[in-house]
Amino acid sequence: MIDFKNRDDVVPSAMILLSIVILAVTAIFMLLAPQPKLKQTAHGFNSKGRNMAKQTDALEEKAAELQKASSARLWTGGAQTVTSAVLAQMTDRSRRYGVTLASFRPQRGQDLPGVSELRFNAQVTGPYVKICDLMGSLDASGGKIALTSVNLAASGANTGSVTATLGLSAYMPSSTVVVTTGKTGGANGQG
Repeated sequence: MIDFKNRDDVVPSAMILLSIVILAVTAIFMLLAPQPKLKQTAHGFNSKGRNMAKQTDALEEKAAELQKASSARLWTGGAQTVTSAVLAQMTDRSRRYGVTLASFRPQRGQDLPGVSELRFNAQVTGPYVKICDLMGSLDASGGKIALTSVNLAASGANTGSVTATLGLSAYMPSSTVVVTTGKTGGANGQG
């Protein structure tokens, strides 16, 4: 009961009265305030669905174009066939640019999502400018051999000649599916 005459009941009575006023104002607001309307209609949802379908189609077309472009840079055949072809290309390019292919060593490759990477180290010796031309030809667009690293050193007493150890990679389609976890995994040994 609300009683303001008794000192002990003044605070609880005031709280009860305040609560009743707040409830009354809330009820009046709920009755008089306009109801919110949904901004999205069926037409809006349909148009968003059409836009998403168009975007999906465009992305699928772009993925197909990228797949076609990347397939031109991938090697076909087995690891031994690719290794032989890379060695043949390196031998041919070394002769063409006037440098000596001192060694060619397959390294341990790795499986990446959708492709297998075969790695090689090639050591070439010759004039600095000609080795730079050779590296430029490897790095040119459209080639199937990727230049991944270079280590240059002077060749003994002959100051006009340098030795370069080139890290090379060749990629071929992979039939295995690799799930990436943030770490690059091990791979098949190549011989």
